[in-house]
Amino acid sequence: MKKLTLVFDSIDMYSVKNQKEFNDYILSLNGVVESNISHDVDNGTVTFNITYDDNVMKDKILYFELKTFLNQYRYPSLVFFDKHFDGKINKKVFKKNMCCEFCFKIAIEDLFEIDEIVKIENNYIDRYIEHYTDLEDGEDILTIYYDSDHLDESKLDNIIESL
Repeated sequence: MKKLTLVFDSIDMYSVKNQKEFNDYILSLNGVVESNISHDVDNGTVTFNITYDDNVMKDKILYFELKTFLNQYRYPSLVFFDKHFDGKINKKVFKKNMCCEFCFKIAIEDLFEIDEIVKIENNYIDRYIEHYTDLEDGEDILTIYYDSDHLDESKLDNIIESL
């Protein structure tokens, strides 16, 4: 069994009924064993912790299933993820000014697509939710955790440069 944690923003899933409906939907997906949803009203994010059988359901398909269902609540964007990888992990911190919040979120979604990138931490909530008026004074910070057996630092630099 594998675990996957995905955090989306722009979600208006405030009612317990909507959360239960969505949790039931996730659990109905072939290969999903366990699902836990938590909603952060202050930051407008929803976190999904899902245990699934990787032989039946792949993380990318699970991601697209969640995003498709969430589209009814607005336009969800992935802001954090953790694939709970068990192998050898290295991390690298990138500091850069993205042109806007949307490019920041698109970069995270693009990084999720790369199998060797197993976790992203960033300053999205601090920068774009809590201190939105101070955008001129800061940097976007991405901490990328990657499978060091299959991705080296120079390839990672190239990936980040292409975003």
